[in-house]
Amino acid sequence: IDNIMATRMGSIAGTPCYMSPEQAQGLTEQIGFASDIYTLGAILYEILSGLPPFLGDTADEVIERVRSETPPPLRRSTWRSSGEPPGGVPNHEELAPLPEASNKLPEPLIAICERAMAREIDARFSSTEAMAGEVLGWLEGAEKRDKGLKEVEAANLSLQQALEHEVVAAAKWREANQRIEQDG
Repeated sequence: IDNIMATRMGSIAGTPCYMSPEQAQGLTEQIGFASDIYTLGAILYEILSGLPPFLGDTADEVIERVRSETPPPLRRSTWRSSGEPPGGVPNHEELAPLPEASNKLPEPLIAICERAMAREIDARFSSTEAMAGEVLGWLEGAEKRDKGLKEVEAANLSLQQALEHEVVAAAKWREANQRIEQDG
């Protein structure tokens, strides 16, 4: 694994599993901000799935996959190994998805990752600021959702307490009526 995670120099430069397709193909005239955005997408992919987007037994195998393939879809990720794969380096094909994981990955983050990792340069975010804006927008929405959920939880707790007080009050009312009837 150390070899596929190491930065390579020569006609191509970069860490193989985070390289953009243009880097992996050695198209130096196309390498720029869009390549950096692809790399940010690859890092986000690993954050969401637990694995880099491309794996292989050697750095050359990983580079070839970056050149010619798209990573496994995140909607099937986070992955776990069913055992130690041959050569000690897991391939996505040898890893089984956790069944509940794909339902828990936020769709907006998956969309951000997919756009950042688009194979076509023009399909990626136009700038890191644009990508960051999308991520921040999702975070702000998640914070609002979390705050809203806490408010709903607090309201449900208040409702439960009110219902409990209502039951106690009804019991006391019955008890008071019984005493009035006995005394009367």
